[in-house]
Amino acid sequence: MKRISLFILMFHISAKAQEISLSFDDAPMRSMSLYSGLQRTDRLIKILKNHNVKVVFFSNSSKLNKFNGKERMSRYAEEGHLIANHTHKHLDLRKVTVEEYIGDIEKAGELLKKFPTFKKWFRYPYLAHGNSTIKRDKVRTFLSKKGYENGYVTIDTQDWFMASLVNRHIQNGGKIDEKRLCKAYSGMLWDTIDYFHQQSLKHLGRSPKHMILLHENDLAALCLEVLVKKIKSQKWKIISPESAMKDPIYAIKPKTMNNNDGQVSALIHEKKGIEIADPWSHPWNDGKLIKDEFEKRKVFIE
Repeated sequence: MKRISLFILMFHISAKAQEISLSFDDAPMRSMSLYSGLQRTDRLIKILKNHNVKVVFFSNSSKLNKFNGKERMSRYAEEGHLIANHTHKHLDLRKVTVEEYIGDIEKAGELLKKFPTFKKWFRYPYLAHGNSTIKRDKVRTFLSKKGYENGYVTIDTQDWFMASLVNRHIQNGGKIDEKRLCKAYSGMLWDTIDYFHQQSLKHLGRSPKHMILLHENDLAALCLEVLVKKIKSQKWKIISPESAMKDPIYAIKPKTMNNNDGQVSALIHEKKGIEIADPWSHPWNDGKLIKDEFEKRKVFIE
């Protein structure tokens, strides 16, 4: 009955919310080609403050003793950004036992709860809920007993792949055209936002308050300003993660094992028996097409 009532509530909310919150996985990430970890944190904080945007950082606590990790996460917390659990070592539930995975969540929780803005939200690394319903359900039961909410995303992106292309190019001695890069980055991410928005309207009857998955990498630090402006230029509102998580879509636990592309994809797959993300109908889940787009836009300078 609870599941049915959640679906009913979901479909009675405004069909076109056009609201989105920002979340960053894998914080604190190592120093990369453009910025040290501290420089990246400085840039992200400045951009978010300038736009009065609050976000959530899903942290792998094993990094706290590296990359000035504790200092950086403390600074995010001091600015009012949320800190949440992403396991200690970024484990993949498809490749480890339930016991090891749960232990890793608990270890992360003990370390991360020391930050004043810690939120009992958990996001699965790789968005992978396991390779069997038994493993999935055992972890879900554990999270529920411990008072964790699932830090679902509704918009999955390939920002990590874009960042890896940039990082590799610079490491190989190349240069980048920052303006063209950020225009490509923001354009591809906007296409992805709009894609999930349209798929939500088409298959679920409404578009929820969205949460986009980004990563705390150099590309985000370089181009977040342009992305925020792009989102606002499309008449979308950037909201807090707490506001997004109040949407009833985040309380639903899909029965499908197809969770790796986020909550919208999972619910559509379950409701319609279709796969919207394999292959996607838009190109930015395809590494080759992303590379081609970067070349087309002359992002890289040899």
